[in-house]
Amino acid sequence: MDLRIDKNMQLARQGIDQDLDVLVNDKSWCVRREVAKQGRNQDLDMLVNDENYYVRREVAKQGRDKDLDILINDEDVDVRSAVAMQCRNQDLDMLVNDENYYVRRVVAIQGRDQDLDILVKDESGDVRCEVATHGRDQDLDVLVNDKDWEVRREVAKHGRNKDLDVLVNDENWAVRREVAVQGRDKDLDILVNDKDWAVRREVAVQGRDQDLDILVNDKVWDVRYEAAKQGRDQDLDILVNDKVWDVRYEVAKQGRDQDLDILVNDEDWVVRCEVARQGRDKDLDILVNDNDSGVRHTVARYGREKDLDILVNDEDVIVLAGLILHRRSKDIEKIKVRIKNGEFNNIPSKDEKMTLDNIKNIIKEFKNNEKEKDDNFER
Repeated sequence: MDLRIDKNMQLARQGIDQDLDVLVNDKSWCVRREVAKQGRNQDLDMLVNDENYYVRREVAKQGRDKDLDILINDEDVDVRSAVAMQCRNQDLDMLVNDENYYVRRVVAIQGRDQDLDILVKDESGDVRCEVATHGRDQDLDVLVNDKDWEVRREVAKHGRNKDLDVLVNDENWAVRREVAVQGRDKDLDILVNDKDWAVRREVAVQGRDQDLDILVNDKVWDVRYEAAKQGRDQDLDILVNDKVWDVRYEVAKQGRDQDLDILVNDEDWVVRCEVARQGRDKDLDILVNDNDSGVRHTVARYGREKDLDILVNDEDVIVLAGLILHRRSKDIEKIKVRIKNGEFNNIPSKDEKMTLDNIKNIIKEFKNNEKEKDDNFER
């Protein structure tokens, strides 16, 4: 942004009269909008007719009746919407029939019964969806059969039994998923076998035993992943050997010893990282020598002394970045010497170079703190 504009905007925000007297005529709409935000009557009298719709919209937000009387007929959609948000009855009476759907949607948000009575049959699905959010029974009775799935989904969110009875068999998966969210047993009995995996996953979220007994073996890993999150022993016994690492990762997060005993040797480094985060000593004893730097980094962050003593000699700066967070003096000195000796002069990637710079900054910060402690002691 132009420095002059930025300076004048800051001046306007301070609300000093002599500054606003000048800035109300600034050539930048950004500045004039800031002036409008201050709400001085003499400024609003001018800016209500400003050439820029952002400025006029800000005037509308101030809510002066005489400005709203003008701006209700503004050519810009955002300005008329700002008028509607002031919720004056006379404005809503007009804007409920506005030519633009966005304005009518803002009218619906205000929730006046007389407006909802009209807008429930609006041609725009966005408007009807907004009507549905208010949850009036007479509107839901109509909108449960709406042609737009977004509207029917909004109806489902209100959880009326008679609506769910219809929508459990809706043609759209997002609507059926919302039915599953409501958690009625008779719906879950049907949706556990839904053709769409996103619906079945939501059934798994509900955590009913009879559903998990089925979904633990679902063909889609996202569903099995959700089953693992429920943490049932019988499911974890199966999913610890799942073919997809995401599922095994979730099993590891549950922290069962029998699972960690297996997953400490998992083929995927992300799974082994999660095993390391669980912090079992026997796992860390193995993973401190893992061939993946991400795993060793996780071990370093855990911070066992004997692991740090090993990893301070690691060749990967990613590992050292985890280690140096513990700020052990002997590690700081060792890494400082290694940097001085040029061990990391040939780092190939930009990310690793940034990591090394962060390590250097931590060393510098540590040294400055130590010097400050010494100076304070001498005083």
